[in-house]
Amino acid sequence: MIEEDLSIARPYAEAVYALAQETNTLDVWSAELTVLSQIVAEKSIQSVLKDPAIEGSQHLALIQSIVGDTLTQPLSAFLSTLVENERLLQLPAIAHLFNKLKQAASGQMEVEVTSAYVLKPAEKKQLEVALSKKFAQDISIVSTKNHDLIGGVKIKANDFVIDGSIKGQLTQLANQLGI
Repeated sequence: MIEEDLSIARPYAEAVYALAQETNTLDVWSAELTVLSQIVAEKSIQSVLKDPAIEGSQHLALIQSIVGDTLTQPLSAFLSTLVENERLLQLPAIAHLFNKLKQAASGQMEVEVTSAYVLKPAEKKQLEVALSKKFAQDISIVSTKNHDLIGGVKIKANDFVIDGSIKGQLTQLANQLGI
């Protein structure tokens, strides 16, 4: 996700999270936001939502026609707010941040680990244990492979980044040398 999307989405996600927590409906909101974000992420839907000739009320009608009568009243009101503020395209980022807030409140954290090779189960477990100690939370690792890193790993946990890749170290060295 683009940082700008996350910056725009953060206040909405935090407000919805506070409401869901207050009404004890975190799981309902999480499920509904996830479904809506998947709908909005579809390219055909995005092209309609980005079309300036189509009004916001039509955007809302399109989304509601896809999901039917399954949306709760608070979520329908939230969708209306997003339409009024022209933020419907931010739904995937809002859902992502909402679910991160929900995870953090339950003492869990998802950490992205990118490595030049596929992590072995023992390596993944070792990272989980070390990161659990560092963040005092249960860690679940989502790992991806990127040959461009050359070697080592890059770890991203929320806003915290550790770049232990060879590529990152070479970039840092080049910056220090001014090349």
